[in-house]
Amino acid sequence: MYIYKSSEIKKTDQQAEENGMPSFTLMESAGAGLFKDITASYDVNDHSFLIVSGKGKNGGDGIVLARYLKQAGAKCCLYFPIGLPETEPSKSHLHYYETLGYSYETDQPDVSATVVIDALLGVGARLPLSAAIKQCTDWINTQKAQRVSIDLPTGVASDSGNCDESVIQADKTYIVHGYKPSRFLYPAAAYYG
Repeated sequence: MYIYKSSEIKKTDQQAEENGMPSFTLMESAGAGLFKDITASYDVNDHSFLIVSGKGKNGGDGIVLARYLKQAGAKCCLYFPIGLPETEPSKSHLHYYETLGYSYETDQPDVSATVVIDALLGVGARLPLSAAIKQCTDWINTQKAQRVSIDLPTGVASDSGNCDESVIQADKTYIVHGYKPSRFLYPAAAYYG
């Protein structure tokens, strides 16, 4: 088993890019893998999905996942509560998503999903969470749905057991690359599901 600190994940991504694997392709691969794993647990015909995406690469993984879910015929809503993507690969994936005729929400959607997917923040997140993120994580935690996090629950520090008071209480977390130290350190580990 491999455990990666956030700096090691960033270095791995950088090396992949230097060796000819663009960020767009890395994000596509992550989203495709997430789709495969999530649909092994949640049948697209029996569930509806709300993907809550942030501005960075974790949010970009959420965009790719949303595209795959929609292409599979799933009921899926993509929601950006804190603004549209800011990283180039995430912007490119959102553009591609839109060219396929898919829409997204920037205002809190009035949907009742059976699975809420947390794609807000990844390994680069810093604690404490901002007021806007806390408002969103608190809202996610009140949803009567399965809560799924991508890579790590928003509000958990990647490299330690620290977590914010408004951390997502995930029922499941789908890890990208490899495990992070917080998966095994308390109290953060308790939030991975």
